[in-house]
Amino acid sequence: MRIGLIGHDLADPVGRGLQRYCAGLARALSACPDVELTLFSRVPPLPRFDDIGARREVWPGGREALWEQLQLPRRAARLGIDVLHAPGNRGLPLVAGCSTVVTRHDEIERLFPPDFPGTVRDRVRTFYADRVAMRTASRIVTVSERSRDDIRTVWRVAPQKVTVCGEGIHECFFAEPSVGDVARVRRRYALAGPYLLYVGGFDRRKQVGTLLDAFFEIDRPDVTLALCGPLRGEGTDIRNRVRAHPLGDRVRVPGAVPDADLPALYAGCQLFVYPSRYEGFGLQAIEAMAAGAPVVSSDGGALPETVGEAGVLFPAGDVSACARAVQALLADADQRERLRRLGRERAQRFRWDRVVTRYLELYRELTR
Repeated sequence: MRIGLIGHDLADPVGRGLQRYCAGLARALSACPDVELTLFSRVPPLPRFDDIGARREVWPGGREALWEQLQLPRRAARLGIDVLHAPGNRGLPLVAGCSTVVTRHDEIERLFPPDFPGTVRDRVRTFYADRVAMRTASRIVTVSERSRDDIRTVWRVAPQKVTVCGEGIHECFFAEPSVGDVARVRRRYALAGPYLLYVGGFDRRKQVGTLLDAFFEIDRPDVTLALCGPLRGEGTDIRNRVRAHPLGDRVRVPGAVPDADLPALYAGCQLFVYPSRYEGFGLQAIEAMAAGAPVVSSDGGALPETVGEAGVLFPAGDVSACARAVQALLADADQRERLRRLGRERAQRFRWDRVVTRYLELYRELTR
């Protein structure tokens, strides 16, 4: 099969969830012997994605709409692409000349007020691109049952048009870091003793303030909290709150951390805590499980579905419930060890070499 993947996210120097997904899917597809993969983009993918064994079709193409609606389908036709897949919520041409797939990760943009609404031109472009992709795609793929239900409700599409294929995580999270690697990240982020960890964004929806308030309720002066992620959104406000609080010296807010540090950060923490009000999947929770971190998570969106019985859940936004869950686990080493074991077992189902089989089945169905 000749699969075309729109790879704009692979050129973004600020790696986020969409980039992780696109890169993971591309790597998994490129390893399949019956797939010829082509990456289409306006800008070359970053050097760290040079390991992806795919043909690169890169050209600037002037206006984005011209590239997407006219030039992309022509190149795809010339290369004999069987299925053209847009992995980043939108980006399909109106007339593609082949079967098309769009991955719609969630409906967060429509369910929650945006932190960064952008310009009027940006909003018009998104409005148009969303409708083209969601109405013309041969199949809409998503990453959880919760997202599938939200997509059906928001877009009023036929149930059989939306398929849950899931999401995977990078293999690096399954490799146990060395004692030296864990000690190195502890020094780098001033985490001398036991620490709680959060990794993710600081959008309002993430409710990092819930975790911060819960941490200040916990009577454990030996424990530090590390809040890691790009400081867009409420990150600066959170940092200012930390500086003003009497217990602020027990909180680290380093901003975004390199991907290379994440496996050791996860592996070294006492607990990974994910307070989000809503997630369409919850990538960091699975990364943490794979790396051996016990997980405490809110019940927001798809998180109960993703975390399952391998973590402890609390009602999203409930500061006291979050604090109680964390306090109880900090005092119970046996329960933490049990969650580590369950988390590692659950994370196995999110290896890309397993997840990709569902995408291959879909592609084959579309090319019959």
